[in-house]
Amino acid sequence: MIPLQQFIHTIDSIDILVFGGIFFLSLIVLRVTIMLFRLSINKVLGIKTGAFSRTGNGGKRILILGDSTAVGTGASRQEDTIAGRLARDFPNAEIINIAKNGSLLSDLKRQIKSVVSQKFDLIIVSSGGNDVWHLTTASSITETLLSVFPDLKEMSNNNIVFLIYNNIGSAPLFPSILRPFLKHRCLRIQNKIQDLADFAQVATIELFNEDRDNPFLKNGNDLFALDGVHPSSAGYALWYRRMWRLMIEKNKKLH
Repeated sequence: MIPLQQFIHTIDSIDILVFGGIFFLSLIVLRVTIMLFRLSINKVLGIKTGAFSRTGNGGKRILILGDSTAVGTGASRQEDTIAGRLARDFPNAEIINIAKNGSLLSDLKRQIKSVVSQKFDLIIVSSGGNDVWHLTTASSITETLLSVFPDLKEMSNNNIVFLIYNNIGSAPLFPSILRPFLKHRCLRIQNKIQDLADFAQVATIELFNEDRDNPFLKNGNDLFALDGVHPSSAGYALWYRRMWRLMIEKNKKLH
């Protein structure tokens, strides 16, 4: 027979394992619930957010294309998006924003096709984030960018900036276990975009790609929108200030 003390100890050990398992499963359920809630917010934001454009008044012409970050999804108001802030700072400029939520790098071809015969004083491209989880191949990225860069350069006298962002790899939407993989994918895509842009002599703007001193890691509650993946109004403000500082350094401006 099992001694009473050993039996009680065995029961206690089983209880600890059971309660530990229940606690662990509860954490998983809670994390999945939060992720599903944020994904639903992300869906709503994508539906309700439209790209901000404005007819000009004899000023410069600015073209914006790309994905939801070019649309400005996550901002509380259209005025807080990159396009909206450009409209505020350049009141006579015409803002043509043909970005679409959910777009991939390959969609740049279709976006450019609609305006390829036009001329612009500045072109801003923000794309590549959705290619992370769509597992876009390096060869596809190469084929796309080498085909679109010449058109963009011709349309703007090479006054282009390509925004390279890395918030997806550290976005609160994703559980910690997925972030190293997403971060690795982000870096691969960013490096490929950077290499191709350097080859084509297209300027890039790095928006807090490195973990060190990344305000989105340090202050995610304020700089990410409620969906946990797009910048908030405060996040876009930070992007915009950094964009202009680096653009001036690269001599990319509305001249």
